[in-house]
Amino acid sequence: MTRIGLYFAASWCSACKEFTPKLVKAYNDIIKNDPDFIEIWLIPIENSKEKFENYLKTHPFRYIPLDDPRINEYKLMFNVETIPTLIIVDRDYDRCIDLDGVTSVSNGDDLLEKWK
Repeated sequence: MTRIGLYFAASWCSACKEFTPKLVKAYNDIIKNDPDFIEIWLIPIENSKEKFENYLKTHPFRYIPLDDPRINEYKLMFNVETIPTLIIVDRDYDRCIDLDGVTSVSNGDDLLEKWK
């Protein structure tokens, strides 16, 4: 895997509900062409464990548990103020590739090219 996507989202967020299927499709298209290109992690912005567990059923992504302190660390590190937010970094987390992955996915950009 060369890229990591950090997807900040929540089950209660209508914009997330609208965007998540687009991201799932983009992710499936990418891994069909290059299975090792990207891994996407859901960074939950949730209050309810039950709603979070149901939300996990709507996508194929890995996730950080609700009580994990990395959630706040990543929010601060990447200055996340709104959701959905998708940030693409290299596998060592030392270089940001795309700070506005939501727009890149929504615009139908060539993500393999843009995120390489």
